[in-house]
Amino acid sequence: MELTNASSNKSSTFKGKLYTLIFFTTIFVIAILLTPGLAKLIPQLLLGAMFAHSLELAHELGHHVHFRNERLNRRVGVLLALPMLVSYSSYKASHGHHHKALGTADDKESFAYDYDQITTIKGFIYHLSMVNHYWSALRNMRAAVFGEVRENVPSQIAWRIRNEFRLMAGLIIIMLTLSVTLQTSFFLNVWLLPLLLGTAPIHALIELPEHLGCDSSTTNVFKNTRTIRTNKFVEWLVNGNNWHVEHHENPAVPMEYLRERHKQLAPKIEHLEPSYREFYSKLFIDLISRSFRVKVGKPHFKNKNYA
Repeated sequence: MELTNASSNKSSTFKGKLYTLIFFTTIFVIAILLTPGLAKLIPQLLLGAMFAHSLELAHELGHHVHFRNERLNRRVGVLLALPMLVSYSSYKASHGHHHKALGTADDKESFAYDYDQITTIKGFIYHLSMVNHYWSALRNMRAAVFGEVRENVPSQIAWRIRNEFRLMAGLIIIMLTLSVTLQTSFFLNVWLLPLLLGTAPIHALIELPEHLGCDSSTTNVFKNTRTIRTNKFVEWLVNGNNWHVEHHENPAVPMEYLRERHKQLAPKIEHLEPSYREFYSKLFIDLISRSFRVKVGKPHFKNKNYA
C-alpha cells in the first residue's frame, strides 16, 4: 500500500487502538476491584501493561496528528502519558531530538536511563525499576509548582511542560487526600501498584533493545539501531516499537505499516533479532557472565554503553 493511502487511514486506525486500550483498562480495573487478596496482583500486572502500552500510543502521537488539530492531539497525548508520570510535551521534544541526534555525542534518551549500569544482574534489576525516571518526575513536579522548568526548551514548550507537571502534582495530591480522608486503597490498587510492579519493568523491557550493543558512533540507522521480529500480539503491545530500525529510517511511516517496510529494509539491518526471547537470552548470558565472573563465550553486546 502506498504511504499516501496509509496516511489517510492512520487516524481511524489509531482511534481503534485507543478504544481497545480503554476497553482493556476498564476490564482490568474492574477485575482489581472484584478480586480478593494477593490474587489482585494478576490484573494489576495486566493494568500495568496497559499503562506501558498507553505511553507507546503517546509516542505515536508525538510523530503523527491523528485528531482534527494539534491541540486535541496534544491533549490526548497528555492523558496517555499521565499514568507513567511522563510530560507528553517534554517527551515529544526530547524524543524528536533523539531522532535527529542518534549516533552523535548530543544524543540523549527521553528517560533517565543509565545504560552504563546494565552490566550485572543487580544493575539490570535496578534499570527495570525505573527509579531514576520517577525521581526525576518528582523533581520536575516540584520545579513546576514553583514556576520553573528543568529543561532547555523554547518558551511555549516550557509553558506546556510546566503545566503538565503541575497537573501530575495536583492529581497526586488529590489521590493522597482522598486516600487518607476516605481511608481507601483504591488509588494504590489501580494506579501506584500497577505502575511500580508492572508498568516500569514492562516499559524498560520494551525500550532496552532499541540501541543497546549497537554502534553508537555512527548516524547510520542500519548500524546504530535494532529491529526485533515478533508475533502480532507483542507487536500490538509495543505498538510497533519492535520495528525500530524501520521507525528511525522514516518516522513518517505509520506504525502499523512498519512490518511491511521491514520486508524492504531487512537485508540492510545489522542488528536483527528473530524474537525478544532471543535478545534477552543473549543479554542474560552476558549479565550472568559479568555478575559471577564466569566465562560463557564471547559477549553478545559490547560497546561504550555495554562493555
